[in-house]
Amino acid sequence: MLSNRYVVSIVVPMLLLSAGSLAKKLTRGPGWRREDFYLGVEFTLAALSSSLLYVVELGSNYPTAPSADFTKCVSAGVFSSLTFVLLLVVLSFHQDWEPAERRGRSQFLVLVVFCNFIGLALVAAFTLMIKGV
Repeated sequence: MLSNRYVVSIVVPMLLLSAGSLAKKLTRGPGWRREDFYLGVEFTLAALSSSLLYVVELGSNYPTAPSADFTKCVSAGVFSSLTFVLLLVVLSFHQDWEPAERRGRSQFLVLVVFCNFIGLALVAAFTLMIKGV
């Protein structure tokens, strides 16, 4: 089960999302807040950094396997560009929806469900389609 590519690319990041919420709560202090679960930015940055590191890794192997790594490098570069744009989208949502006057179910849906889903989908897409598990 732990070698299943979908478990590795979806379940493991979801567990890390839970650990990220716990880490935010522990560093902030006692009591849970809704903001502890706003992790879309962190997940999107994780996908972007993973993709950029993969581009560098492929570039370091260039002299030994130039043709095989070129296609992977282009895919990772395009993915990095898409991830950067989606990072700006997630940041825009956070800027608009995080202020205190925007409380309620819609804030939860936008910031916890939608933005976290974008980040989780990017991490899963990187693992499944770009890096490959």
